[in-house]
Amino acid sequence: MLRAAPLAADGITTPGTVSVDDERLKRYAYVYRYDHRRRCSGKRLPGQDWIYMVYDKADRLVLMQDGKQRQSSQWTVTKYDPLGRVAYTGYIEREVTQAEQELINNIIVTETFTTDWSLDLYNIGYTCKYFIGEVWPLTVYYYDNYDFLELGFGKNDSLRADMTMSPHLPSIRSTKGYSPAWRSMTWTG
Repeated sequence: MLRAAPLAADGITTPGTVSVDDERLKRYAYVYRYDHRRRCSGKRLPGQDWIYMVYDKADRLVLMQDGKQRQSSQWTVTKYDPLGRVAYTGYIEREVTQAEQELINNIIVTETFTTDWSLDLYNIGYTCKYFIGEVWPLTVYYYDNYDFLELGFGKNDSLRADMTMSPHLPSIRSTKGYSPAWRSMTWTG
Protein backbone atom coordinates (compact mmCIF):
# COMPACT_ATOMS: atom_id res chain seq x y z
CA MET A 1 0.00 0.00 0.00
CA LEU A 2 1.26 3.47 -0.81
CA ARG A 3 0.22 6.81 0.67
CA ALA A 4 1.87 9.63 -1.23
CA ALA A 5 1.99 13.33 -0.49
CA PRO A 6 1.30 15.61 -3.48
CA LEU A 7 5.04 16.14 -4.05
CA ALA A 8 5.52 12.38 -4.36
CA ALA A 9 2.56 12.01 -6.71
CA ASP A 10 3.71 14.74 -9.10
CA GLY A 11 4.79 13.19 -12.36
CA ILE A 12 3.10 9.83 -11.79
CA THR A 13 0.57 9.62 -14.59
CA THR A 14 -0.22 5.90 -14.63
CA PRO A 15 -0.67 3.79 -11.47
CA GLY A 16 1.91 1.02 -11.18
CA THR A 17 4.49 2.79 -13.34
CA VAL A 18 6.75 3.85 -10.51
CA SER A 19 8.95 1.73 -8.27
CA VAL A 20 8.75 2.02 -4.47
CA ASP A 21 12.47 2.82 -4.74
CA ASP A 22 11.76 5.98 -6.75
CA GLU A 23 13.56 8.92 -5.12
CA ARG A 24 10.35 10.99 -4.84
CA LEU A 25 8.61 8.18 -3.00
CA LYS A 26 11.57 7.68 -0.67
CA ARG A 27 11.39 11.34 0.34
CA TYR A 28 7.62 11.94 0.48
CA ALA A 29 5.61 8.70 0.60
CA TYR A 30 4.44 6.26 3.26
CA VAL A 31 4.91 2.75 1.88
CA TYR A 32 3.57 -0.41 3.57
CA ARG A 33 4.05 -4.10 2.79
CA TYR A 34 1.80 -6.84 4.13
CA ASP A 35 2.33 -10.57 4.50
CA HIS A 36 -0.11 -13.33 3.53
CA ARG A 37 -1.95 -12.88 6.87
CA ARG A 38 -2.43 -9.14 6.25
CA ARG A 39 0.08 -8.10 8.91
CA CYS A 40 2.31 -5.13 8.21
CA SER A 41 5.67 -6.79 7.51
CA GLY A 42 7.45 -3.67 6.36
CA LYS A 43 6.99 0.06 6.22
CA ARG A 44 8.98 2.98 4.97
CA LEU A 45 8.21 6.45 6.27
CA PRO A 46 9.22 9.59 4.35
CA GLY A 47 12.97 10.09 4.47
CA GLN A 48 13.52 6.84 6.37
CA ASP A 49 14.80 3.38 5.52
CA TRP A 50 12.55 0.31 5.66
CA ILE A 51 11.34 -0.99 9.04
CA TYR A 52 10.88 -4.78 8.99
CA MET A 53 8.49 -6.62 11.32
CA VAL A 54 8.14 -10.33 12.13
CA TYR A 55 5.09 -11.76 13.92
CA ASP A 56 4.41 -15.03 15.69
CA LYS A 57 1.45 -17.31 14.98
CA ALA A 58 -0.68 -15.31 17.45
CA ASP A 59 -0.11 -12.17 15.31
CA ARG A 60 2.09 -10.51 17.93
CA LEU A 61 5.11 -8.47 16.93
CA VAL A 62 8.22 -10.43 17.97
CA LEU A 63 11.03 -8.89 15.89
CA MET A 64 11.48 -5.42 14.46
CA GLN A 65 14.41 -3.83 12.67
CA ASP A 66 14.80 -0.26 11.44
CA GLY A 67 17.44 1.10 9.09
CA LYS A 68 19.83 2.14 11.86
CA GLN A 69 19.62 -1.31 13.49
CA ARG A 70 20.20 -2.97 10.12
CA GLN A 71 23.58 -1.18 9.82
CA SER A 72 24.78 -2.97 12.97
CA SER A 73 22.81 -6.25 12.49
CA GLN A 74 20.48 -5.64 15.45
CA TRP A 75 16.84 -6.59 15.93
CA THR A 76 14.44 -5.47 18.66
CA VAL A 77 12.83 -8.50 20.35
CA THR A 78 9.51 -8.56 22.23
CA LYS A 79 8.64 -11.60 24.34
CA TYR A 80 5.17 -12.35 25.73
CA ASP A 81 3.80 -14.16 28.77
CA PRO A 82 1.25 -17.00 28.45
CA LEU A 83 -1.62 -14.46 28.62
CA GLY A 84 -0.27 -12.51 25.66
CA ARG A 85 1.07 -9.57 27.66
CA VAL A 86 4.53 -8.15 26.97
CA ALA A 87 6.95 -9.87 29.35
CA TYR A 88 10.12 -8.15 28.20
CA THR A 89 11.78 -6.37 25.33
CA GLY A 90 15.39 -6.45 24.32
CA TYR A 91 17.63 -6.70 21.33
CA ILE A 92 19.86 -9.22 19.61
CA GLU A 93 23.03 -8.41 17.70
CA ARG A 94 23.02 -10.58 14.60
CA GLU A 95 21.13 -11.11 11.39
CA VAL A 96 17.94 -13.15 11.60
CA THR A 97 17.67 -15.49 8.63
CA GLN A 98 14.57 -15.89 6.48
CA ALA A 99 14.23 -19.45 7.83
CA GLU A 100 14.20 -18.13 11.41
CA GLN A 101 11.62 -15.52 10.49
CA GLU A 102 9.40 -18.21 8.96
CA LEU A 103 9.84 -20.38 12.08
CA ILE A 104 8.68 -17.49 14.29
CA ASN A 105 5.67 -16.99 11.99
CA ASN A 106 4.62 -20.59 12.75
CA ILE A 107 5.03 -20.72 16.53
CA ILE A 108 3.56 -18.88 19.50
CA VAL A 109 6.37 -17.13 21.37
CA THR A 110 5.78 -17.23 25.13
CA GLU A 111 8.02 -16.99 28.13
CA THR A 112 6.98 -17.78 31.70
CA PHE A 113 7.81 -16.10 34.99
CA THR A 114 10.26 -18.12 37.07
CA THR A 115 12.50 -17.76 40.09
CA ASP A 116 14.49 -20.85 39.05
CA TRP A 117 17.99 -19.54 38.26
CA SER A 118 18.70 -22.46 35.93
CA LEU A 119 15.87 -21.33 33.60
CA ASP A 120 16.36 -17.57 33.92
CA LEU A 121 19.43 -16.65 31.88
CA TYR A 122 19.26 -12.93 32.57
CA ASN A 123 18.05 -12.79 36.18
CA ILE A 124 14.92 -10.94 35.07
CA GLY A 125 12.38 -13.54 36.18
CA TYR A 126 11.44 -14.97 32.77
CA THR A 127 12.54 -17.96 30.77
CA CYS A 128 14.26 -17.53 27.41
CA LYS A 129 13.17 -20.27 25.00
CA TYR A 130 13.84 -18.32 21.80
CA PHE A 131 17.14 -16.61 20.97
CA ILE A 132 18.69 -18.35 23.97
CA GLY A 133 21.54 -16.37 25.46
CA GLU A 134 21.31 -13.71 22.73
CA VAL A 135 18.74 -11.23 24.05
CA TRP A 136 20.00 -8.12 25.85
CA PRO A 137 17.00 -7.15 28.01
CA LEU A 138 15.86 -3.52 27.86
CA THR A 139 12.45 -3.43 29.58
CA VAL A 140 10.90 -6.08 31.82
CA TYR A 141 7.23 -6.18 32.88
CA TYR A 142 5.79 -8.03 35.88
CA TYR A 143 2.11 -8.77 36.45
CA ASP A 144 -0.31 -10.18 39.02
CA ASN A 145 1.89 -10.20 42.14
CA TYR A 146 5.19 -9.01 43.55
CA ASP A 147 7.13 -12.29 43.40
CA PHE A 148 9.73 -10.57 41.21
CA LEU A 149 11.03 -8.75 44.30
CA GLU A 150 12.72 -12.04 45.27
CA LEU A 151 14.89 -11.95 42.15
CA GLY A 152 17.56 -9.50 43.32
CA PHE A 153 19.38 -7.26 40.93
CA GLY A 154 21.32 -9.27 38.42
CA LYS A 155 24.01 -11.91 38.47
CA ASN A 156 26.23 -9.93 36.12
CA ASP A 157 28.46 -7.22 37.64
CA SER A 158 28.20 -5.12 34.46
CA LEU A 159 24.44 -4.83 34.92
CA ARG A 160 22.99 -2.28 37.29
CA ALA A 161 19.22 -2.55 37.63
CA ASP A 162 17.02 0.18 39.04
CA MET A 163 13.64 -0.95 40.36
CA THR A 164 10.68 1.25 39.55
CA MET A 165 7.18 0.52 40.80
CA SER A 166 4.28 2.18 39.03
CA PRO A 167 0.89 2.51 40.73
CA HIS A 168 -0.35 4.82 37.93
CA LEU A 169 -0.81 2.73 34.80
CA PRO A 170 -4.58 2.54 34.34
CA SER A 171 -4.37 1.44 30.71
CA ILE A 172 -2.50 -1.75 31.61
CA ARG A 173 -4.09 -3.96 34.25
CA SER A 174 -3.63 -7.58 35.04
CA THR A 175 -6.49 -10.01 35.48
CA LYS A 176 -6.05 -9.85 39.25
CA GLY A 177 -6.23 -6.07 39.32
CA TYR A 178 -2.64 -5.33 40.34
CA SER A 179 -0.80 -2.61 38.50
CA PRO A 180 2.11 -4.02 36.54
CA ALA A 181 5.60 -3.17 37.64
CA TRP A 182 8.74 -2.92 35.63
CA ARG A 183 12.45 -2.88 36.17
CA SER A 184 14.48 -0.57 34.01
CA MET A 185 18.05 -1.60 33.36
CA THR A 186 21.06 0.52 32.63
CA TRP A 187 24.01 -1.27 31.09
CA THR A 188 27.36 -0.12 32.41
CA GLY A 189 30.90 -1.20 31.64
